[in-house]
Amino acid sequence: MAEVPRRANAVRNRARILDVARALLAERGTAVGMDEIAAAAGLAVGTLYRHFPNKRDLVVAALGETLVEVTDEIDAAASSIRSGAPAGEVLEALLADGAGAERRLHALKEAAVLLGHDSHATPAMSTMTRAIEGLLAAGRDRDQIRADIGADDIYLLLASAPRDERRSRWVHLMLASIVRA
Repeated sequence: MAEVPRRANAVRNRARILDVARALLAERGTAVGMDEIAAAAGLAVGTLYRHFPNKRDLVVAALGETLVEVTDEIDAAASSIRSGAPAGEVLEALLADGAGAERRLHALKEAAVLLGHDSHATPAMSTMTRAIEGLLAAGRDRDQIRADIGADDIYLLLASAPRDERRSRWVHLMLASIVRA
């Protein structure tokens, strides 16, 4: 049976719920209530529950959208390197500009885990890992990224990233560990 197309307002409502949920969940974690999310989205709580029957479903959807956004940023960075941009500069911009995205992603992953969802076992996470490998390969192809660095190393390094004024020092140290001089 063919899927019934969603009404335009239903699509807008779902997008609005996810936008608001992503911001509130990143800011406050699972402490934010479904009723608060609905109110901040300017919708009735019943509308929220029609789209997302429970908080876990909402968090998983919000995490999935954030993973897609971050993957797009990584793919764009890889394209820049393939086009001739220096890998170190591209990575520095990605890491410095990505602080907000990384913070949202980290908060959403924590919320997903608290609600019983393994965020590492999702297709979106696998796609992001492939994008990171593609980014590293682009740098290796230009002999600008160490050959022994993989996506798991990047995840390990990102796990230590500070979310305060020490960020620029961390970016410098991270780049020194992966970019060939």
